Amino acid sequence: MKTCIKILSLVLAIQFSQSVMAEEYPDYAKRIRQEVWAWDKPEFKNYNVPEQYKDESAVILAHHEDIKVESKKIIQLVRVRYTNTDRRMVKINDKVSLDEYSDLSFKEEIKMQTRFTWGAKNKVTTVVGVRIIKPDGTIKEVDVDESVSVTEGKKEKESHKKLAIPDLQIGDIIDYFIS
Repeated sequence: MKTCIKILSLVLAIQFSQSVMAEEYPDYAKRIRQEVWAWDKPEFKNYNVPEQYKDESAVILAHHEDIKVESKKIIQLVRVRYTNTDRRMVKINDKVSLDEYSDLSFKEEIKMQTRFTWGAKNKVTTVVGVRIIKPDGTIKEVDVDESVSVTEGKKEKESHKKLAIPDLQIGDIIDYFIS
């Protein structure tokens, strides 16, 4: 009887921890975008191309990769969150780089992947953010919800998402991240 109560308590604890820690995707994505755009990194505030690179097709003005590991103990369970955010800011100098950066492809998985190792469940969530910085300094954020699913194979299984970057022109800077 005591074993049954312990198992029931463990199951209830798992269910409770999942409901307490659950954050809806739109809210989570919005929060991540706000955090990344608020980074206080001087390299993302400098829009000038160094003289030796002014004739290049595209110039990476800034690149930063942020890796975080957080853990929380909820009742008797430990929840670990690993986040890898890769942000780049690229100056578009010609038609070749404009064509290259006019769309962005990424994997978006919002599925619970259950593995039978110690009963652990892994949730993989991708958040993408894209902004265009015009030569006059105005910043226009691209609506990532406009991305479309790309399917492949016999069963037309979704392989990735593709986001068109509207209004991107030669002379603009594209500032984007994938987390």
